[in-house]
Amino acid sequence: MPDDQAIVSAIISMARSLGLRTIAEGVETAEQVDWLRQAGCDEMQGYLLSRPLPAAQFEAFVNAWMGQPTRALPGKGCASRAWRCTTR
Repeated sequence: MPDDQAIVSAIISMARSLGLRTIAEGVETAEQVDWLRQAGCDEMQGYLLSRPLPAAQFEAFVNAWMGQPTRALPGKGCASRAWRCTTR
């Protein structure tokens, strides 16, 4: 895992230097969330939060999780809110 962490740290650093945000995919453990937060990752997604869901189930899941309705993006099958893992 140290090699993985070095690679992820380099990607996050490169993204920041280019003014880009980062999203980590495949986050499965609380330890990964903690490490990614400390590394400066902006957002995360993965099985820790939820398995893949059909669009309608995803919308209901996000509505329940966020406690408020999501807004559908025009022409897209996804919601406009993402799971934010930052403390900012």
